[in-house]
Amino acid sequence: MFIAAFLVFSCKKKEQFNDVKLIGHAASGLDAETSPYHDNSQEAIDYAVHLEGIDGVEIDVQCSASGSMWLFHDELLNDDTKGEGCINSVNDDYLKTIFYNGLENEGLLKLADLDFPFATKTCFLDVRHYNSCTEQFLDQQTVINAIDTALTPFSLSEVTVVTNNPGWIHAFYLKGWKVYFEIGSANGYLNLGLLAETTGLCIRNSEIDRSEVESVKAAGKEVVIFEVRSPKGIRSALKKHPDYVLTDNLKAAIIEKYP
Repeated sequence: MFIAAFLVFSCKKKEQFNDVKLIGHAASGLDAETSPYHDNSQEAIDYAVHLEGIDGVEIDVQCSASGSMWLFHDELLNDDTKGEGCINSVNDDYLKTIFYNGLENEGLLKLADLDFPFATKTCFLDVRHYNSCTEQFLDQQTVINAIDTALTPFSLSEVTVVTNNPGWIHAFYLKGWKVYFEIGSANGYLNLGLLAETTGLCIRNSEIDRSEVESVKAAGKEVVIFEVRSPKGIRSALKKHPDYVLTDNLKAAIIEKYP
């Protein structure tokens, strides 16, 4: 009877996800219902990195007209702040006066002013390349210089970036940065000739299955899954065993990984 009970217990043992790292999407998530702070704010970053079980954050960075990198997710300042226009079309002096809508009234954060424990946590920079106000692509070298200027004081051993522009991968690679390509198909990633210059791919949970994750890993590349909010969605992403899950619900992700 003891052996039978042991076998039943073993069969019901929960799957382990020690190989998957949890990353806060846009710091503490894009869903206001699951985070006390606005995404991409210093407050949201502090909240995320101090939660036990969260391995780092992903933040969205955009280059201002002054040539500085700022944390911001949306295309227009009008959408979520008391400002107007696009980050890329306004200068730093203006951006310093902008605050997010909401009770906490968080200010916009300049990448150079970021307070982050780089020695113990991972930080993905989702680099934006398009100015929606002018309908023009940004100059990549200007963006690279802006990132360099912001991060040089931190003396980082490596910089990790995400881009959905295949034309920007080579220059990032030449900088020695870890590059993750955001794409909607694992097979597309494996067949686009990008493996040599990328660390891996970044993909929506709905666009990749377990076998495709295994195929990418077999090619020596990493998988980052994003767009996971609900416990069910988080659980499905974890069961695919990617290298990273970018979650919009930090506490639910911790519960699902460490039941």
